[in-house]
Amino acid sequence: MVQAAAVATRYWWKQVRLVPGIGVNKVTFRQKHENSTIRFFTLMSWATVEQMGCGVAQCGSVYNVVCRYSPAGNIVESPVYEIGPPASKCPPGTRADATYTALCA
Repeated sequence: MVQAAAVATRYWWKQVRLVPGIGVNKVTFRQKHENSTIRFFTLMSWATVEQMGCGVAQCGSVYNVVCRYSPAGNIVESPVYEIGPPASKCPPGTRADATYTALCA
């Protein structure tokens, strides 16, 4: 099941290269993205998300992976994140994580 979650995460993350209209330098979530597969990428990379929880269920040979984010992202006409060095604007009381240096902890 851990492998299923890893595969799903990689699939969601690569959508940034496959869906036109958003990319590294185009980081505004638009209404047209609401029903696009890019919404999985934008949820995972949304700058203001503080908590995330995922569940995996197996039904025969099929795995379903569902994640929830808090506070919710994908707000239409809002930036997904600010362009700049990773973890350069960590909230007060946090800093770049020692292991995952692009994330604040």
